Amino acid sequence: MMGAVKTSLKEVLPDPVVTAYKGGWRLYYDQKALINNQLQQLKYFGNAVTCLFCEKTFSRFKPSGALKRPFWRSSEGLELLKSPKINVANAQCPKCGSGERQRLLYFYLINTLDFFSLKGIKFLDIAPDDFLWDKIFSKADIEYTSVDITPARNPSQIMDITELKFEDNSFDAIICLHVLEHIVEDIKAMRELYRVLAPGGWAILQVPIWAFETVEVPKVTREQYLELYGHSDHVRRYGFDYIDRLEKVGFDVKVDQFSRKLTTDFRQQYGLFETEDIFFCTKA
Repeated sequence: MMGAVKTSLKEVLPDPVVTAYKGGWRLYYDQKALINNQLQQLKYFGNAVTCLFCEKTFSRFKPSGALKRPFWRSSEGLELLKSPKINVANAQCPKCGSGERQRLLYFYLINTLDFFSLKGIKFLDIAPDDFLWDKIFSKADIEYTSVDITPARNPSQIMDITELKFEDNSFDAIICLHVLEHIVEDIKAMRELYRVLAPGGWAILQVPIWAFETVEVPKVTREQYLELYGHSDHVRRYGFDYIDRLEKVGFDVKVDQFSRKLTTDFRQQYGLFETEDIFFCTKA
C-alpha cells in the first residue's frame, strides 16, 4: 500500500521535491546510525583494549554475533568450538567495526614483512578492505591494484577472481583476505592467483578455518549455506587441509604461526586469535 502511495507521489511531485525528500530520509538514517554508534561506544567505554585502525580504546571488543548463528549452536558447531584452532570472529571494534582478521594482517605486514620498506612492488588486493587501505596500502610506496566482482568496495577494476584479466607474472605480492570461501570454483581462483603472481613473489591467502577437514556439500542450495557452513554467503567450510588446495595449484605454502609468537597481553589488548595462522604462499 505504502509502495503504491510513494509511486503515485513520485509521479505528481516535481523532481526537486522528490530529490529533497530522498535526501531528507538519507540524512535521517545517517544521523540515526551516528547516534547509535556513539551510544554503543559509551557502552564499551574503557581502556582495556585498543583498535589500531580508529585508535580508540574500549573496555572490551563488541561480539560480532557470529556465534549466535544456528550452525555454531548445533552439536557439530559446539564440538568444533572446543578446539582452540577453530577461530570464529567475535571481536569487532565498537566504533569502526574492524575485526580480528584485519588487525592480525596489519601486524603481520608491519612486523614480519616490514611492508613500508617494499618500495615499488606491484601489489594486487582482492576485494579491497578500507581498514587496511587507509592504514597501510594508501601510505605505502607501491603500485597498487585492487579488484572485485562488484563496485561496492571501490576496486580499481571490476573483475572475477576466477578470470583475472592480467598477464602472467604481473604482481610481486597479492593479498586475498577471506574471499575464497565465497567462491564456488575456488581451485580455479587459486590457479589464477598463482598465474598472475611473479616468480619469487608472495601471496597471503587467508580463509576462516571452520572444520577439521573441508566441508563442501554437493548441490546445496543458497538457503542452506547458513545452516551448513555458518555463514549465509559461504560455499564451504575450509579445514586444516586448506593447505593441500593451495599446494595443488603450485604454491609453496608456509603456515606462519605469527600470532603465537606475540605476548598474551598484546593479543588481548588488540583482540587477536592466538591460533589464527598466516598462509604465506610463494611462487618458485
